[in-house]
Formats: sequence, structure tokens, C-alpha cells
Amino acid sequence: MELRQLLEGVKKNEISIEEAERFLKKEPFYEMGYAKLDTHRKVRSGFAEVIFCSGKADEHLLSIFGKYYICFLRYTTQNNFGYTIKTQA
Repeated sequence: MELRQLLEGVKKNEISIEEAERFLKKEPFYEMGYAKLDTHRKVRSGFAEVIFCSGKADEHLLSIFGKYYICFLRYTTQNNFGYTIKTQA
């Protein structure tokens, strides 16, 4: 989710102030021991997080994608115009 998208959602009452605050308070990285998810990469660089899979165990990949879903995808939904923010997780 982009910062502008978050702010527009708050402005239009599609996202509560509390939800926006939770998103902004998240640490910029989530350390997993065998991988580190950059939760603010898209905000900083304009490019979404990339998961490097080579050499990782299948169990680690499942865990990484699970955490990725929790951090990013559950707040979005796809429509004809791309991805938009869900108001409920």
C-alpha cells in the first residue's frame, strides 16, 4: 500500500484513523531469521517487496509468503483498476 493511498482512504472514510495508525507504526522490517521482509520498501522506493527464493527451504518459503500475506495482501483487494485497500481484514 502506498502512503498516498492510505491518506486518501482516511480522507474518504474508507480507512479508520486507527487502521492508518497501525499501518504507520509497523516496523520497517520484519526479521524472520532466515529472511527479512522490508515492509516499507514500496513507500520508500516505489517498488514492492521482492522475495528471493533461491536456496531457501520450502518451509521457509511458506512462512515468508504467509507473513507477506499478513503484512501486505490482506489489506488489499483486486478490482478492474488494480489493487485497492480493504476496510476490513
